[in-house]
Amino acid sequence: MDPATETIEHDSPVVMLRKEYAIDTGGPGTHRGGAANLKDTLWLTDADHYLSPFRTREPSGVGAGGGQAGPNGAMWIFPLDEGTERPAGLVATSPEVYARSLPVAGVLDPRTRTLDPVNGAYHYFASRRKWCTQAGAVLRCLTNGGGGWGAPFARDPHFDPEGLRIDDEATKALRARR
Repeated sequence: MDPATETIEHDSPVVMLRKEYAIDTGGPGTHRGGAANLKDTLWLTDADHYLSPFRTREPSGVGAGGGQAGPNGAMWIFPLDEGTERPAGLVATSPEVYARSLPVAGVLDPRTRTLDPVNGAYHYFASRRKWCTQAGAVLRCLTNGGGGWGAPFARDPHFDPEGLRIDDEATKALRARR
């Protein structure tokens, strides 16, 4: 279920700051899996959140026919900027911003709080009955990516319907390591 931004903002005291596909989140395959969604909501009032981001520990977008699973999602709360009553506003997506977040769900690096499915610590969304935020907090939800279909290295790197530039040297180096 993916309600329209206008419906979300009409029904809840929020401003939808971001609702987009997350880069490089489709599972590897001859045919790459579907991209995850990244959604940021700025809460205009103090709020109690009863959150249920399922499937953040094990991949739900499993691969088929040699394809690999898409990455798991996660959920974070970005509180007000410390020492201010100013809303957090638009939060960047670069790795360093997660260190100031409150992890809600996902397998995350204990220090940086970024996704780390191999060495990360699992954050279970129901570890708290409710998650409380002050007005101005941003809630970030990253859904799981879809699994790929077919062997990833069987994909023709030059078949590029989006018109992106292919890095031939990097592609050759990656395939030589397997």
